[in-house]
Amino acid sequence: MIEEYIKMQLATKKIPMKDAAQVLGYNENSFYNKFSRHSLNIHDLIMLSMILEEKIMFVDSMDKPLYVFDYNEYLTNEDKQRLSDYMNSRSTRLDFSFWVESLPDDKKKMIFNGINRSREEMQTLCVLKRNEGTIQIESQNFTHIITVCGNNCESAAEWLEEKIKNNTPEDEILNCVACERFFDVYISYDSPTVIEVKKE
Repeated sequence: MIEEYIKMQLATKKIPMKDAAQVLGYNENSFYNKFSRHSLNIHDLIMLSMILEEKIMFVDSMDKPLYVFDYNEYLTNEDKQRLSDYMNSRSTRLDFSFWVESLPDDKKKMIFNGINRSREEMQTLCVLKRNEGTIQIESQNFTHIITVCGNNCESAAEWLEEKIKNNTPEDEILNCVACERFFDVYISYDSPTVIEVKKE
């Protein structure tokens, strides 16, 4: 059940239920009641996915991503502020998603110049490159892990790991963009903890 998965992930990441409840805007008892009654709604799940630094998506029969929920469509400014305050209180590193969202449009365009992919193209490329091989390295600025995907992932990761030492967040992203071009790889910032639900 989704409730058991969420409890397990919260425990794994040492996030107390009362803290999760506060971020979602509930008191602790109301939050527990939602779990026991199986009454979590899409807003709750989107918020929880952001706390856990995971994504909610629809996939096809081959597990190819078809649609990834965009939290901006479901969260208010107050929701985003509670999330941002909580995530930043847990780490000296930045939350990648919130950092990108906070950038002015002109700065986003400058940093991500050359990556003109639609969401569908991005998802297809991600699956293709992940099948060729993956390796993960630690980000110097963000709570997420950098995942390098593709046939040249090992060489790319070694190059990138050296380049991002003592970088600003902006320079780290620029080096990721350059790495994709130089080594023909796909790079994503992924949740640092991934636990699969055991199938009974």
